[in-house]
Amino acid sequence: MSRGSGRRPHPLLRRAPIRLAYAPSWSLVLVGVSALLVAALVAPGWFLHAAEDAALGAKRGAADSNAFGTDSANVRVTWTGRIPKDVEADYHQALRDLPGYADPVTTGSGAGETAFARPLVSAHGRSVVAVLWTHDGAVDTLAGSGAAPPGLWLPRSLGEELGVHAGDPVQLSITAYSTPGLGDHVVSVPLAGLYDPVEGSTLPAALQSLGLDPLAYPWRPDSGAGTALAVTDAESFRSWCRQLRDAPRYTADLRLEGDPTPARFATAVAAVERFEKRLYEPGDVLRTGLDTAKPEPITPQVVTAAPAILRGARIAADQSRVQVTPFVRATVLLAVGLLLVALVLLASRRSLEHESMTASGMSLLQRGLVATLELVPVAVLAAPMGLLLAWADVRFFGPPGRPGMAESRVEAALLTAGGLAVVLVAGAAVAVVTALRQERLPGRRHTSALGRASVWRAGVLVLGVVVAVAAVSSEPAGRAAGPLTLLFPLATAGAVAVTATWLWQLLRPRLPRWPCRPGSGAWLARHRSSLATLVPVTLALVVGLSVLGYGLAVRRGVQDSVADKTAGLAGARTTVDLGQQLQGVAFRRLPDLAGPDSTVIHTRPATLPPAFGSHPLWVVEPAELDRVADWGATLGGEARRALHLLAVASERAKADTLASPDDAGLAPVPVILVGPTDQDVGDLGTMALAPGPLVPITVVAVLDTFPGTTAASPDVTVVAARSGLFARRLTGIDPRIKSESTLAGEFSAQVWSGRSTHDLRAALEGEGLVGEHEQTIQQVGSRPELLASGWAVGYLGPLEVGAALLVVAAVVLLARRLVERDVVTDLLLQRMGWTRRELAASRARELVAALVVAWLAAALTIWLLVRAPTTIETVPQLPPLTRPHLDTRELVTWLGGVVGVLVAGLLVLARGSRTPPEEVLRGNR
Repeated sequence: MSRGSGRRPHPLLRRAPIRLAYAPSWSLVLVGVSALLVAALVAPGWFLHAAEDAALGAKRGAADSNAFGTDSANVRVTWTGRIPKDVEADYHQALRDLPGYADPVTTGSGAGETAFARPLVSAHGRSVVAVLWTHDGAVDTLAGSGAAPPGLWLPRSLGEELGVHAGDPVQLSITAYSTPGLGDHVVSVPLAGLYDPVEGSTLPAALQSLGLDPLAYPWRPDSGAGTALAVTDAESFRSWCRQLRDAPRYTADLRLEGDPTPARFATAVAAVERFEKRLYEPGDVLRTGLDTAKPEPITPQVVTAAPAILRGARIAADQSRVQVTPFVRATVLLAVGLLLVALVLLASRRSLEHESMTASGMSLLQRGLVATLELVPVAVLAAPMGLLLAWADVRFFGPPGRPGMAESRVEAALLTAGGLAVVLVAGAAVAVVTALRQERLPGRRHTSALGRASVWRAGVLVLGVVVAVAAVSSEPAGRAAGPLTLLFPLATAGAVAVTATWLWQLLRPRLPRWPCRPGSGAWLARHRSSLATLVPVTLALVVGLSVLGYGLAVRRGVQDSVADKTAGLAGARTTVDLGQQLQGVAFRRLPDLAGPDSTVIHTRPATLPPAFGSHPLWVVEPAELDRVADWGATLGGEARRALHLLAVASERAKADTLASPDDAGLAPVPVILVGPTDQDVGDLGTMALAPGPLVPITVVAVLDTFPGTTAASPDVTVVAARSGLFARRLTGIDPRIKSESTLAGEFSAQVWSGRSTHDLRAALEGEGLVGEHEQTIQQVGSRPELLASGWAVGYLGPLEVGAALLVVAAVVLLARRLVERDVVTDLLLQRMGWTRRELAASRARELVAALVVAWLAAALTIWLLVRAPTTIETVPQLPPLTRPHLDTRELVTWLGGVVGVLVAGLLVLARGSRTPPEEVLRGNR
């Protein structure tokens, strides 16, 4: 014998990497559960990165209607005065150097028309009011394809009024009423050309191509705004303002470039904050230079919501992390459990082989090494499959953001390696434990498990009771933030599963025997079925089906709750506050502002004696509000019925008032109460409208939530119909009569509309109204807690996939165990006259019986979880309360999954029933 032959490895060690190739079904199961474990570990990082990216996009998108406002990610820098020459280049270079932002677009404006001064353009002894104005690229755009001539551009109507044409000289001056010497300076400039403004605006029509909004330059002579623009280039603008002794006002607009990642946006925000800090930091070259400006120092103002948007995105990501953590833990535990179950079942199936290893004297280290090498190909295949599964989960179930795979590739690689290490270590551990059991129990392959089953069954039941008591006794927010989100459904499913299987074991021998005719397939199935085979699989089926159904219920409940909470905060797609602009004669504009997509709501505080404290009062037109309001997912049914009752009761009250005007003061006004209240339908009460009258009311409906009321007040909101309340005399506060007093308590007006913000603003401008505050449902929906709630349920995807794999694996393994159990007995029974079809049908009855028991237990589990106190409410301060529930779609999906699993099990049975007897031992390798 050669010297090296004694060190040759054991034959099983050499063949270990290819052993599973002879058992493709087990290879597929192990690769699947290992890939699920890898995905469960990798997906959370990608999910949270996608959540931050999506929150960033949602926050930025909510401000699209106001490109350079206080809620926009773009940057606007404003200042008044001429920047000193020695610092001007550094100042503008600092703006251009801001990373992530395009080059600044600068707009300059001279003195506008006020009560103290008038900017004038004069020629031929006539003068018109026009403000000197410049914008980057404006003159070139007005000139068209030709070279831009130097000089001033005026509206065509003003040029005709002055009688001037291109090339004629005009004089610029400022007439001041309170500043001596300001109007003494006159500058003669050439007229470069005439332009046509946008209808209803002072903006030159040609400049719309530069992205300028005509609504930002309204023409409203009645309000003193809308001064015509005298357009020139930037250099002439600076020179003429200096000669006129005018202090120009500048804005530099920097638009965010492209769609930056959270990391790049954070870099841009940090640069903006550093620039803003330089403007106020003593000793900085910019601050020092701006202090030397004449006639007074310049202090630029930076207007941007970029830091707030970044903070909101990070808050949304943090809240998503908190809310998704229970689902992540459940998915990891489920994946590890599936892996251990698969490894234990494989070891059990190879019991004869393991006994041979023990008898041959293989050490524990060698047996663990064999199991590890056997799983190496599984790990190699599971790595890319797990990463693909993680990507698919985030792509199809996660937030609509970029997962940042490139930025987190090192972290993903480490987590993948960790998951595969768990697979290899688990395989070795199961092999070593199996060897130890065989060494301690030689020759005892079958032992009674009755005592052990009683112990673990009692433990599961006690755990279920303890967790249920904890869920009932805790607050909703505490349940969702703690481990109850994970423990409650699993403990409930486990308790129901052990109870159902125990009842099955207890009642099965006592069931009547009349359906089982001796010699029939049912008789055969009943006599050769073993609860030792069926019960463990049934337990797995109950847990898997329960988790799958409850996951669908949670997904639907959270999605509907987010839609309802958003509707409760927003009210409609767009809302605009008008203050007291719709009083007196303006009240008659209500029909013009309303219509198929808009309605006006009057609001003011009211009290409900004897209770102390004010409550919001809404006066609405029920039919219009029904069309315009956003009803979320579930608010529409009850709330719309309440609106209909309010409309009918108010019209009846109005008719009674008109018929008996003397009793108008006694007729109660129908109202809806929204929020926590002790009053009920039909109750009578009094509403105080200080400093107005006391109004008797009757309650026609009480609601928990109504569109827009969550933002109005956390307490009770009173909703009355316009025809009911405004049919009365409301002395001192009646919005139909213009009040000259400044008393608090006058009605304010809100416009609710299904239009976009831009379209609604244009419609209001057309009516001479100016919105004081605008809100869109997109802005409300971008609140971090709502974004996080909606995205967190996306992580139910891998949990549901894991539960589905558990169910499929349990049914397939049960089917294969039934086939393998009956291979020898089927040969004998066929010789006794049984057909192959009858034998397969008897096994199908066993499979169906186990699945029916599991389905009934899982249905009971889901019903209990849906009816129990909710453990998924993460934002309890916003009604309505989030509860899991199954709609028709989810119920059909769940039942379809049960049927699909049953069909898969029957197909495995049918295929196994055709397997030749000589193949039975092939899998035991």
